[in-house]
Amino acid sequence: MKNYLISIICCLTFHSCKMQQMALETTFEQNADMYPVKGRQGWLINQKMAFGDFKTKQIKRGWTSSYNIPLIVRFRGAKEKLYFSLGDSTLQSEVFCVSKVATQELSLLRDLFSVYIDSKDIFTGSIVLKGGDTTLPAWNFLISNPNNLNPLEISDGFATNGIQRIEVKNVREIKGSNHFLSKMNIYGYVLMLDNEVIGAVESFNNGRIFLKKGLNPTLRLVVANVATALLLRSDLNR
Repeated sequence: MKNYLISIICCLTFHSCKMQQMALETTFEQNADMYPVKGRQGWLINQKMAFGDFKTKQIKRGWTSSYNIPLIVRFRGAKEKLYFSLGDSTLQSEVFCVSKVATQELSLLRDLFSVYIDSKDIFTGSIVLKGGDTTLPAWNFLISNPNNLNPLEISDGFATNGIQRIEVKNVREIKGSNHFLSKMNIYGYVLMLDNEVIGAVESFNNGRIFLKKGLNPTLRLVVANVATALLLRSDLNR
């Protein structure tokens, strides 16, 4: 009964802010390009998404284990799987995601990311980057408790290529609203490198993606990939 009431409150809160915007740091918002997302809503068959100069070429749900990606091969027991390719005019990428991993696979996640994990509510994936004939170092990302409605519990994550680490922080605020009920929902995420926001994704309605102006092209694609994965994740969990 308690969870049911919380869900109703969150739905009402979400409905009331449909035309509003996720709260972002003013400095970042003024120095970022904002891209409305096309193709998130509607039929999932042959779905394609686009924002700015980025386009997905292929989106697949429930792909098979034939993909030879180390992270994906390890988590064949995951209940939900997602694959998409994304690129702009110069760089291309393939992204493999899983969620709701099997209990026996939690130890594999701990070893891979060197972090303690005790929840199966995990969204994780690998980003394989390609520029011309060159394959760049892959990035792995992990978001814990992405469906969490409790503002007192952590539902953040990170992406790393073993050298750099991008922190992913959830946003529970609507611009111009201080109502406590609004903090019961996650409206999107910001992505930070060295304590500086370099990207953001607004996850309600059609979605919007923000990318810091002048960002390194490779980092720009990584941020775009994580943002796209988070937008597609909500469809994955329907």
